[in-house]
Amino acid sequence: GAAIIYRLGESIEHTSIKRFVHPPADPTRWAAAAVGIVRHYTEGWADGFHYGIRYWEIWNEPDLSFFWSGSAADYARLLKVAALAIRQADPQARILFGGLAVFEKPGWLRDVLTVLQNDPDPALRDAYGWYFDILPVHSYSYAWQTFRYLNQAAATLRDFRLNKELWVNESGLPVWDDYPGPTWDPDSGYRGTREEQAAYVVQSAAYALWLGARVVFHFMLHDDCGNGPEARDAFG
Repeated sequence: GAAIIYRLGESIEHTSIKRFVHPPADPTRWAAAAVGIVRHYTEGWADGFHYGIRYWEIWNEPDLSFFWSGSAADYARLLKVAALAIRQADPQARILFGGLAVFEKPGWLRDVLTVLQNDPDPALRDAYGWYFDILPVHSYSYAWQTFRYLNQAAATLRDFRLNKELWVNESGLPVWDDYPGPTWDPDSGYRGTREEQAAYVVQSAAYALWLGARVVFHFMLHDDCGNGPEARDAFG
């Protein structure tokens, strides 16, 4: 079935994305917020209905300064607190590491895992699977990049002897020859034609499956100008 994911640390307000960049100042309040959100969205399970959210992604692209101003140690603490709180609210919950953009800080995953390797309570860390179940990456515009990012992530996990699911939970290619793309800019470094976009979907997914990714999300199947027409991001 389809995976419904709630991304903690980012909220959608109408057609804009509200970013939370700084690490929460109070871990206790962060934990309480996580518990409250999980309980709210798992009420369906408790009531016997077949709906609810079981997958929880902790922040978005913490390896980009645009989304995260803290250090790797700050994120490790954020991840740990969230995982412990979420599992308290729903023992069957599955925790996603914040989806990695990779290109700005290619060593971010290794830095965070190094912090967790030195966790003052290794028994707790191991009992909670290093505080995440799934490692997602984000890959846009270049199909080969999907292979590269997943291959690098898998190698880093092996170095720490961790066996985690790999996902691609953001993947897409914006076009320049369709609305609201910039039709005057055919040489844009990260855009393509609609034909190239169609090829990207197949090629990127093939690389992902080859590297063992269990889930691949494509962003997105229609244009709703979610980033605004002036952004010229014709992803659909």
